Amino acid sequence: MTRSVCRGLLAVVLLVFSSVAFAAGYSKTYERIRSWDGTELGALVLVPQGQGSGPFPLIVMPASWALPNLEYVGCASQLASNGYVV
Repeated sequence: MTRSVCRGLLAVVLLVFSSVAFAAGYSKTYERIRSWDGTELGALVLVPQGQGSGPFPLIVMPASWALPNLEYVGCASQLASNGYVV
């Protein structure tokens, strides 16, 4: 339990600082994607800005079942700022 709380707090801290550091480098949207059986899946999509018209390489980062998608936001922010669609 303590380890999960620490991971959650670390994710929030990374989210706050990465948002400030990379705020101008990408746009962020929340999308709903319908799967093959009709189930809607949530996705955070980060797209580079100010780096040309593309095309940009794509990285798909599935979130774990145990933690919210915040565990990947810091890394995804850095990748988007470096020219990847995440």
